[in-house]
Amino acid sequence: MNTGFAFDSNDAMYVKVLKGIGGIFAGIILGPMACSNEPDTPPPTAPTINDITVTGAGSPTNGKYTVSYTAEVMLGGNTETAGNTYAWSYVTNPASAAKNLSFTPGTTAANVTVSGFEQGVEYTLALTITNQANLTSTKNVTIAVAANQAPTADAGSDDTIKLPITSYTLNGSGTDPEDGTNVTYDWTVTGKPNGAADPTFDNATNANPTVSGLNTLGDYTFQLIVTDTAGNASAPATVKITVQEADPINYDITINLAAINLTGGVTSIDLTPSYAGITGLTGTFTSTLAETDETGTPTNYFNIDGNTISFPGGFTGHPWPPPPLITQTFYYNGDPIGSFSFNLRAQSVGGGISIHTYLQI
Repeated sequence: MNTGFAFDSNDAMYVKVLKGIGGIFAGIILGPMACSNEPDTPPPTAPTINDITVTGAGSPTNGKYTVSYTAEVMLGGNTETAGNTYAWSYVTNPASAAKNLSFTPGTTAANVTVSGFEQGVEYTLALTITNQANLTSTKNVTIAVAANQAPTADAGSDDTIKLPITSYTLNGSGTDPEDGTNVTYDWTVTGKPNGAADPTFDNATNANPTVSGLNTLGDYTFQLIVTDTAGNASAPATVKITVQEADPINYDITINLAAINLTGGVTSIDLTPSYAGITGLTGTFTSTLAETDETGTPTNYFNIDGNTISFPGGFTGHPWPPPPLITQTFYYNGDPIGSFSFNLRAQSVGGGISIHTYLQI
């Protein structure tokens, strides 16, 4: 259709076409479109974000870092830029795990230190940066927390004691991969000789308790279990303490027999013993004297008081032979441990007393 209007090819024009009854009846040229030679403004872009760096977690395996639940992990890699805002968030696997992570200095800092991990939980932590155009960029990192490992108990080495010793100090210890030596102790008796009474602990929750009442020959077995701060218990550890018969007590006895074969003014002999070479015993040693004839019938030529032999007033001697037999018996905590005997003959000689001994040890 010829409208009768000419268009300049150098101009950009537009036409408003009016429709009326009977068809198109007019074309109106409104004018040229405005054009500009200035470049277009580029659209805003999302903020730059770097990969998150992880310090305090070692090297990743299959894209995951593994840490202990006590770890403090530093997440960085991005520098704060004016006009941008920063936000940390995280999800857990399993999703039901407690959300107790702590961010220092806070979740709105570009770089943070994270703590408060739960054992056996996997955390995916995300940093989102938002710029002034309200555009965002996000990076994340996955940290897997090792499951709690049970502690290990050590009840010490098997040992032997010999009567009359009836107590023993156990040598227990416990360690935990997460808590070190911060564990609790629980000792129990799991074995004892037939007919033996239960031994007793001075403190069964101590690493090194003293157990007493080991009075019966045979084996006593003690069990140790340690528990960490998470409530996980170790496998039981046991130790065996064997009670044996006492060794014969070897003792050196020193007695004062300086008056032997002396005459004049001798009135008594002190036979109080002293003991040497005995170690490891804390009981009480005692001794007694007895005077008999060769058949074991008591005689009373001498006065005996404890460990002292004295001569009664007017003493002139006793029949010879045989001289009286003096027996000295030694006790430990009231139980006899040995004795020795000797013949002692005394008679009045020249105003004094002559003493002769015949030892039968």
